[in-house]
Amino acid sequence: MSHFAKVENGIVTQVIVAEQDVIDSGLFGTGWVQTSYNTRAGQHPEGRPLRKNYAGVGFTYDSTRDAFIPPQPYASWTLNETTCLWEYPVAYPTEGGPFVWDEAVTNWVLPEDLTPPAEQPIIIQAAGSYLETPAETVVVDSGNSSSADTISASTGDLVIDLGSNGADSVPGGV
Repeated sequence: MSHFAKVENGIVTQVIVAEQDVIDSGLFGTGWVQTSYNTRAGQHPEGRPLRKNYAGVGFTYDSTRDAFIPPQPYASWTLNETTCLWEYPVAYPTEGGPFVWDEAVTNWVLPEDLTPPAEQPIIIQAAGSYLETPAETVVVDSGNSSSADTISASTGDLVIDLGSNGADSVPGGV
């Protein structure tokens, strides 16, 4: 059995395991490209790499390079043309950690030092509609009470007061 990626408009939408003759029969339609489960960065343990990387849903299939390329994780990362993987602009630290990438400072940081998203919209869906605001506090009218409900979007616990339902606490914030 082999692995095949369904490629639509250059994007992988599905990966399946099938026999080549089943794919060739057209039973599952067209647009299937074989991929190797054991290939990463153009390397294969048995020395037979196929299309640079094992395909995943959301990957791009570049027919010019004959390669599967994962989605770019951050705008500052660049594509390595040899491996068809994304590389960070700053080397991962060799001591300490674990570290996470902070795109705001384009560097590795400890998780507790991660820069909070600057004025990112907070989207809350209630009663079939949504409210989008860059504020740290979102006021949502749920239609279930005479006053608006307040959701605090600060770090720590998220407290939702839904009027007659009392306060519910969700660990970890938003």
